[in-house]
Amino acid sequence: MSGEALVIGGDIHGVQTALDLADSGIKVTLVEPSPALQVNGVNPGKSWWHNQPESLRLIPKLLKASSHPNIKVLTSASVSRIKGNRGDYRVNVVQQPRYVNVDTCTSCARCERECPVNVIPLSGKTADGHKAIHRPDFGIKSAPSTYMIDKRGIPPCTAACPAGINVQGYVALISKGKIDEALDMITDAVAFPRVLGRICTHPCEDACTRSQVDKAVSICALKRYAADNSSPRASLKRTHETNNHVESTHPRVAIIGAGPAGLTAARDLARMGHRSTVFEALPAPGGMITFGMPRFRLPREVRQADINDIVRLGIEIRTSTPIGKDLTIPELQQQGYEAILIAVGAHRNQRLGIPGEGLEGVINSIAFLQAFNLKQPVTVGKKVVVIGGGYTGIDSARTAVRLHCERVLVVDRYSKGMLTANPDEITEAEEEGVEFDYLVAPIRIVGQYGRVAGIEFRRMRLGRPDYYGRRHTIPIEGTEFLVEADTVVVATGQRPGLAFLMGDTTLTEGGKHIVVDPLTLATKIPGIFAAGDAARPGAPMINAIAEGRQAAISIDRYLRGDDPAANRSLDKVKPVEVNLDEVYIPPTERQPLPCLKYEFRIGNFEEVELGYNAGTAIKEAERCLNCATCSECMECERACELGAVEHNMTPTQVQLEVDAIAVRENLDTQLWESEVIGSSTRRSGIYLIPSSPDGELYPASAVASRIMVDLTKRHAVDKEKPRVVREAIRTDFVEAGEARSQRAVSPEEPRAGIFVCDCGGSIGEVIDLPNVVAYYQGKGNIVLSRQVEYACTDEADNEIFDLAREHGLTHVVLAACSCCNLDQICFSCSDRRVKCKSNLLSTQLRDNIYYEFVNIREHCAWVHGHQSEAATAKAKKLIGAGLARALESQPSSRKSINIERSTLVVGGGLSGLRAAADLASQGFQTTLIRKYGSYGEPEKEFESAGNKLEKELLSQGTTVLSNAELLNIAGQAGRYRASVSQNGQLRQFTIGAIIFDLSGGTNNHPDSSLTKNTELPPFIFKTIDDGNHPLLKWESGMEPASSQPPGVFLCGTGQAADNITEALMQGAAAASKAAVLMSRGTIEVAQTCASVDQSRCRGCGTCETVCGFGAIALTERIPAIMCAQVDEGLCQGCGLCVAHCPSGALSQNGYSDRQISASLKAILT
Repeated sequence: MSGEALVIGGDIHGVQTALDLADSGIKVTLVEPSPALQVNGVNPGKSWWHNQPESLRLIPKLLKASSHPNIKVLTSASVSRIKGNRGDYRVNVVQQPRYVNVDTCTSCARCERECPVNVIPLSGKTADGHKAIHRPDFGIKSAPSTYMIDKRGIPPCTAACPAGINVQGYVALISKGKIDEALDMITDAVAFPRVLGRICTHPCEDACTRSQVDKAVSICALKRYAADNSSPRASLKRTHETNNHVESTHPRVAIIGAGPAGLTAARDLARMGHRSTVFEALPAPGGMITFGMPRFRLPREVRQADINDIVRLGIEIRTSTPIGKDLTIPELQQQGYEAILIAVGAHRNQRLGIPGEGLEGVINSIAFLQAFNLKQPVTVGKKVVVIGGGYTGIDSARTAVRLHCERVLVVDRYSKGMLTANPDEITEAEEEGVEFDYLVAPIRIVGQYGRVAGIEFRRMRLGRPDYYGRRHTIPIEGTEFLVEADTVVVATGQRPGLAFLMGDTTLTEGGKHIVVDPLTLATKIPGIFAAGDAARPGAPMINAIAEGRQAAISIDRYLRGDDPAANRSLDKVKPVEVNLDEVYIPPTERQPLPCLKYEFRIGNFEEVELGYNAGTAIKEAERCLNCATCSECMECERACELGAVEHNMTPTQVQLEVDAIAVRENLDTQLWESEVIGSSTRRSGIYLIPSSPDGELYPASAVASRIMVDLTKRHAVDKEKPRVVREAIRTDFVEAGEARSQRAVSPEEPRAGIFVCDCGGSIGEVIDLPNVVAYYQGKGNIVLSRQVEYACTDEADNEIFDLAREHGLTHVVLAACSCCNLDQICFSCSDRRVKCKSNLLSTQLRDNIYYEFVNIREHCAWVHGHQSEAATAKAKKLIGAGLARALESQPSSRKSINIERSTLVVGGGLSGLRAAADLASQGFQTTLIRKYGSYGEPEKEFESAGNKLEKELLSQGTTVLSNAELLNIAGQAGRYRASVSQNGQLRQFTIGAIIFDLSGGTNNHPDSSLTKNTELPPFIFKTIDDGNHPLLKWESGMEPASSQPPGVFLCGTGQAADNITEALMQGAAAASKAAVLMSRGTIEVAQTCASVDQSRCRGCGTCETVCGFGAIALTERIPAIMCAQVDEGLCQGCGLCVAHCPSGALSQNGYSDRQISASLKAILT
């Protein structure tokens, strides 16, 4: 048995239950499914404080729970399993990651400012301004206010990219103008950003969700924009950082082929620490991108820039070094290469297999483009026919046009929509004069004098789709026709050249391509791998790059002796889906890609597509829907100086052992129906926290009382040795610093220090903090002026402690986000303010240092967000006022009043009996007084319940006084004196708490010891009945079980008179509050408690009249001379009496007239 409790549901009702339990000394785990504790258990939205201003009063409860030493809060968590029985529950909790460390994050908002992702509004037709990383729904008031990241999964564009480029990430970065960062993200995955930005087949755009609304985002063009426009320094930095990771390891890798697959593998292996040698048969690296693409599509300097970036990593490329007759694969192995990657490209054209193919004037497209790129003589006729409408065919046709051919015709056996070439390039070819004819197939090439004279075709039609959805072509007989031509360019596909294998078929399948394991790309021979066209001919460049990456992983593992297949899968990632019926996406036109005008294209080979400028690129990037929400661009991680962002967080399992469980009403059914609670688990120890129709919290306190009783019976808690939980933080913090020596400070020689917080730029980006620090350095009593980065961290607080002691400071002013130096939590607080103040104020008395707090974030930086000079000047004034107030402070110590650990229950209704029984069960000395000698309720149900409770009381030895009447209550908070008359005999009780059962005098509850003649002190009148006292009328707006005077609690109100459940609930709630008070053992006097200068008091009684808490009364200082006296246990420190005192006899600690005057003088001068 652990003696601990679990509360499931972190709305205000669950929080109240947890607080009551924790304040009584019971350890509590509070589980809430949402990212922060809630007020009403619903999403309040951004403007909740405008729509629900009454909720402001509840914020302090949430903050108190989140910082309570006896409460462990688990947000974004759910209970997955409950086993065991009453007193011994074993609970499994799954906590989802928020991807930000709760203990580290200061909620400074720096990450949110840098986040480029705006979340799609899920409902309605307006965006909510929500970033992917954001605070919970209550904003800075959330408990905890730690940031969180919304992640929905893998976006469709990224899932569709064979190379695994984080597409949404770099598009999001471009949308914010972060070009270098976008290129970093691209090059982290691929080695050819400039080339891919021009020739990639962009399957990402085919998968783009935006295409279901209007048109896909122009992703490929954005990649090109980032690659073309990044700063040169950024490129050098990337190379330098990569080189730092390259180590000269013993294993060596030989890569055959310097095309995209081979160079990608070499780059990735270099980043893994392996140096490679690349063997290339052609005179330059690049493969097809160097020799198979014309300049107007891919300029030489563009591809060379990408290749240079790879070579800078220390990769050796041996050009004009073919593998084969002079250098074989076995010889490479003999030279010490422990791994070999075959990455030769598909440089061999497929033949047509028709008559006339050997005529002069029939050339293959690869040889045609390669000769042109090598600046070798190229001869074409005036009438050119290109067979094949793929990329190579279109490139060949557009090249022929630029060679001033009279007619260029492209024919293909499929329809226009089935061509593999990019539709934009087909359109550009048509603009340049290239003709197209679809659904035709060549039959024979006609020659004359051994040279091409024409070509005969036959019309085709599309057949029905096969099993895979492909439609094959069917010849149409009788549709033959002849086309006159003097040059035929064959572009019907390519295959790899495997002649270097010297006829060895060990690695191949029929000599067509190399056979590899589809997962690891390993061949049948250990240590030999293949990628790109060598293994899968005809795939686009992006697929070759993807295989180069995968091959590098396999080779790295092979060289290290690891399993290349471990933790890898061929299963495709399932992308997230955006339900377009649930979101509103305004149509936005896709930005067209600028192109060279037609008249400037013919006759030259200048690049046709010109690329986006900055404005167009940003506008196009903003069309992205951010399907996955977080794009994992890592900007938040880079922005966070504290390292709080952790994108690799995973769900965590938390195992709990508790004695009792309390479940919120709305979650109870879910637990049972989902079988979270085991079938063998009993409900007797699982308590339901009901809701109140009026939003009152006493039902939650009633549940806490029942758990207190349950745990007390099981563990025999000694209530004479309470766990003083409110002081736990302070005690721990002081003990941690006890090693620092004590010192005495002369109050006549104040030494002040100014500390100014940057708050992660939330303050420093508006206020000129170095200016402020310099302004106060050495001024007057100031011996130290310093800037701190995050004042709400333990590191910063320790820095302040150490500097204060080192410089002998007596007064410290912290200019940050806290408003006051009071040990309290109000609706203006946040969890970070609470932490900061708790840390610093915990050592105030020990170190004899006075701390003053000035809020320059809200009062200066936020209200003057675009007025740096005004904000800086105002900050100086406010800091000066805080310093003046601090220097005029007087030494003081925090007082506390001991509480008598006994309770008097007045009234024998069901509520009173329940309260008395619960307190007695917890071991508190309890006395109940009632009017009659037995319960004797007229209603049978009430009589049965009352008799049961009465027996319970008597069995516990509780003092029950029948025929008793309460005469009066006197004394002070914590030690009330009650006079009771029983059968004419006077009895006196000294008590710490008193519970009034107000149900007396009603039809069902005639038993009341409170009469109209009972003399009650003013503080009860003032807070309950405004002085009338006809049996303590219940004022609207008050809540059962609560009362302003410490130790005075009410129950038996409203429906309790006629409803057994309500009556019992209110009694239990009152018992809970009384138990909390007596477990605490003391009442802390308000820091701003009023005090009276008796020499100046006139005894006019004004203070007594205006005090709403009954904390001031006139007493005789000497005979016939009246003087005000403050009950420190009742005083709330509001200052109303001080403001009204005509003689100035009243003052407040921390807010004296001298301090106020000094503050005003500092501001006004």
